[in-house]
Amino acid sequence: MLTTDYRDMHRAPSYSEDLQNALIEGHADSYLDDFGGDVDLYGFLKGDYMPTDAVAELVSDAMSAFSANDQKPLFDDIAQQIANGKVPTVTIYRAVPNFVTDINDGDWITLSKKYAQEHGGHRFEGDSEIKGWHILEKEVPVTQIWWDQGSPYELGYSSKELGRENT
Repeated sequence: MLTTDYRDMHRAPSYSEDLQNALIEGHADSYLDDFGGDVDLYGFLKGDYMPTDAVAELVSDAMSAFSANDQKPLFDDIAQQIANGKVPTVTIYRAVPNFVTDINDGDWITLSKKYAQEHGGHRFEGDSEIKGWHILEKEVPVTQIWWDQGSPYELGYSSKELGRENT
C-alpha cells in the first residue's frame, strides 16, 4: 500500500486557482454561479460568494440534509467570529492508518472528533492491509478549510490560503 492510498479515490475540497483569480479580479460573488465547486470556509461564511442570508440558508439546509445539526453551533460560532473581523482557529480531525503522522494538504478532514472516530472505524476496521488506525488533530485557521457545500462533516484541508487583498 502506498502512503497515500488510504486517501481513497474521491478528492477532498481544496485550494482553487479559479477562486483565487475571481478574488483578484473582484468577482468572487459570481464564483459559485460561474464555477461551482470548492470554496474556502472562511470566505463562504463571510459572504464573499453569496449574500450572508443565502449562506445561512445553505448551511442550515446542509445541516438538515446530512443530519449534522450538532455542527450548526460550531458553524454559527465561526461565522460570528468572522463577522466580528476575526480569523478563527479551529481543531480539525482526520482518521488515518497508524503509519500516517500528519494531516496533509489534500486530506479529507472534519471538525467533529466523533465523526472522525466513526469514519475511522467504518473505513479501517477489517482492512487487512491496515494494521491499526488513529485520529490526528491539528489547530488551523479557518482559511485553510475547504468545503464543497455537501456534508458539513466532510471538509478538505489545504495550507495554501487565498490572497484576499481585494476583499
